[in-house]
Amino acid sequence: MNLSKTFSFLLLSSFFVVHGFAGKLIRFSKDGKVGYKDTLGSVIVEPTYDEGSEFLNGVAIVVKDNLQGYLDSSGLEFIPPQYEEASPFFYGLACVKTNGKYGFVGSKGEILIKTMYDKAFSFSDGYARVQMDKMWGFINKKGFQVISCIYVEASDFSNGMAAVSNGVHFGYIARNGKTILPFEYESATGFTANQATIKKGGEMYLIDRTGKILGKANARK
Repeated sequence: MNLSKTFSFLLLSSFFVVHGFAGKLIRFSKDGKVGYKDTLGSVIVEPTYDEGSEFLNGVAIVVKDNLQGYLDSSGLEFIPPQYEEASPFFYGLACVKTNGKYGFVGSKGEILIKTMYDKAFSFSDGYARVQMDKMWGFINKKGFQVISCIYVEASDFSNGMAAVSNGVHFGYIARNGKTILPFEYESATGFTANQATIKKGGEMYLIDRTGKILGKANARK
């Protein structure tokens, strides 16, 4: 596995750990390979994988020969390693990369949304962020392009809002694509706990969902 893929996979594994997600099987390493044991210490999946994540929603991502696939909570390899990249399942869909393009598969490995995007991320708030021709937009779980790829940058949707950039300024849009907060920020993040961080006039601020400034971002403890 090359360094960039290794780094990405380590970040993914950290996501599982930090968010406290774990299955009934426990990851272990032996002789540079990854396998899984049950809580009593019995080996359920022999250490044959190059990398392996912890379990999220009963599914773990495993890597063999630079290809990624999935295990279920019993240790069954229900989707063999075959993807250049693989992400966790959300809403019954997982974002994968094959032949240099991204799409989404179901729990049987069936292609549910064609691998046609230059980049794509897991579903959040019912929409997935996708890139075509260096521009970002959003699709729904049926694969329909609900917001065209017209933005230079975009964050995931959270609580019905997403930060996007028109190439000059950032603003916020709703799930119907309409502007909620005007394009007047130098940078902007997605909302977390009904707050987001924006940059305006060279200063970083926290704002609420109405755009009201709550204070300077660097003043938060």
